[in-house]
Amino acid sequence: STSNINVTTNNDSSNWSFEYVGGASEIENNRFIGRFPDVAIDSKGYPCVAYDDLFSGNFVNLMYTYWTGREWKYELIDTAADSHIYGVSLQLDKNDKPHIVYEKRLNPTFTHHPISLCYAKKINNNWKIETIDTAPTETNKELFWSGGFVLGSNEKPHVAYSALRWIKNNDDYFWYCELIYATKSSTTWTVETVEEAYEHDHPIGDTGYVSIDVDSKNNPHIVYYGEDLGEPEAGDDKKYAKYIKKDGQQWTPPEIVTDNVVEAASIALDSSDNPHIVALEWETAINWVNTAVTYNYKLDNQWKRQVVEYETKDWDSLDDCEIVLNSKNNPYVVYTYFKGRERQSYLKCAEKNGQTWDIEIPIPIEIDDWYGDKPNVVFDKNDNPHICNGGLKTRGAAYYNNLPGPDKPQKPQGPIIGNPGTKYTFTTKSDTSQNSQIQYGWDWDGDYYVDEWSEWTDPGETISASKSWPMSGTYKVRVIAKTQNCGKSEWSDTLSITIPRNRIINNLSIVQILIYIFHHYKNLVF
Repeated sequence: STSNINVTTNNDSSNWSFEYVGGASEIENNRFIGRFPDVAIDSKGYPCVAYDDLFSGNFVNLMYTYWTGREWKYELIDTAADSHIYGVSLQLDKNDKPHIVYEKRLNPTFTHHPISLCYAKKINNNWKIETIDTAPTETNKELFWSGGFVLGSNEKPHVAYSALRWIKNNDDYFWYCELIYATKSSTTWTVETVEEAYEHDHPIGDTGYVSIDVDSKNNPHIVYYGEDLGEPEAGDDKKYAKYIKKDGQQWTPPEIVTDNVVEAASIALDSSDNPHIVALEWETAINWVNTAVTYNYKLDNQWKRQVVEYETKDWDSLDDCEIVLNSKNNPYVVYTYFKGRERQSYLKCAEKNGQTWDIEIPIPIEIDDWYGDKPNVVFDKNDNPHICNGGLKTRGAAYYNNLPGPDKPQKPQGPIIGNPGTKYTFTTKSDTSQNSQIQYGWDWDGDYYVDEWSEWTDPGETISASKSWPMSGTYKVRVIAKTQNCGKSEWSDTLSITIPRNRIINNLSIVQILIYIFHHYKNLVF
C-alpha cells in the first residue's frame, strides 16, 4: 500500500536554467551525444561532466568536460570501435582530479559479449585506465553496473555492482547471482562477493541497480534490489530494496528496506552515518503500472517510508531516481517523469520541507527524443543543486542549475524583415550585480536552445551578433545571458524576423512600416 503525505508542486521554474554539454556542432544521423552523464562540482563551484558519445557503427568515445569560468574544455578518455559504454560515474578528489568508473561492452550485438568494468584516473595530465573486473564471453557471465561508485575521505575508490551468470547442471540451467564490492589499495583492486544465491532466489536485481556511499570511517553502505522470480509460469516476480553495510571487516546481515516491488534505489549517508534511501516502486494497474518514488529512513532502528510522488495515470510513470543530502542533512531527490503513450520525458526534483515534499519541474517543456538516462545530482558548498542527465541525441548531456544569473536581457533590436542569405545585425544588453562578465547565447530559430555564444563582455555593454537565414519563413530571435559561474538569466522577449520567398527592396524602414500596418489592420474590411 502507498502511504499518504502532502506534496506541494511548484511549476515556477524561472530560477532554473540548462544547457547542453558536448553537443554536436552539426546534426549527424545515428550520433548520440552525452549519454549516461554524471556531474561533479570542483572547489571553485564549477561543474564537471563525464559522458559518452556513440557514433554510427558502434564507435564510442568516453569524454570528460569541465567549466573554466569562461568556456567548456573537453578531453577524450577512452575510445573503442564496435563497443558501447554504460553507467558513467564521476567523482572529484580533494585536488579536483577526476576519477571515473564505467562499463565497456565489446561486440554489443552479441548475446554474451565481453564486458569490462573500468576505472579511469587523471595523473599528471594523462588518463590512466585500469580494469576492475571482467566478464569474458566464454564464462556466460554478465556484469551489471549502475553507477555505484564513491571516493572515501581517504580518496580510496569504493565500487559496488552485480553479476549474473548462467550455470549448467546436467541438462538444466540456473542463475548464479552476486552482489560485488571492489576497492583499491595503493596498487591493486580487491574484489569480494558480498552476497550470492543460486536458482530462482535472486538477491541482486538482474539490471544492476546498486548504489553505494561510505561513512565517516570509510565503511561501505550499499542499497540494491533483490528479486524472487517465483515459478516461471506463475507471474509472481517480486523485487525488494535491500540494505547492507560493512562494519570493520564484517558485513552485517542484509535488511529489507521496503518489501514493495522496487525497480531502482539510491543511498546517501548523513553526518551521523544514518542511511537515507530513495526507491522507485511500482504496482500493477489495469492498463499500466502505478509508480511511486519513496523516501526511506531509519527511526528507532525501524525503517520508515514516505511517498515523494505517486503516479496513477494510465501511461504516465516515474523512473530512475537519485538522492543527495545538503549540509543540513535534508534530502533532495531527482527522478524522471514519463508522460503519455508518446513517453514524453521531464526531469523532476523534490526537496523535503518538514513533512511535505516540494516538487518542481526545472525545465517545464516537452522534449522529443529524450534519452531518459538516470539523472544525477550533486550539491555545491552553498547547497545549490547541480543536475545532469542524458539529453537529445544530437545536442549533448543536459546540465541544470538554479544559480542566480544576470538581469533579463533587453529584447533584441534589429530588422523585422530581410532577404534570404543576407546577414543582419542584432543588439542587446544585460546587467548583473555579481562580479562577473556576461556571455550571451543567441537562439536564432525559436526553439529555446542556444545556437551561438558571444564573447565575454562587461555588464551593461551593448553587444551585437549577425545572422542570415537561407530559407524563407518567420524566425523568432531571443537571447539569454550567463555569468562566469554558469548562472543564467531569463530568456529575453522575442523579436520576429520575416524572410520572404522573394527579395525585397533595400529600404527596410518603409517596408517595416507597411508590415506593421498589415499585421495590425489585416482583419479590417474595406
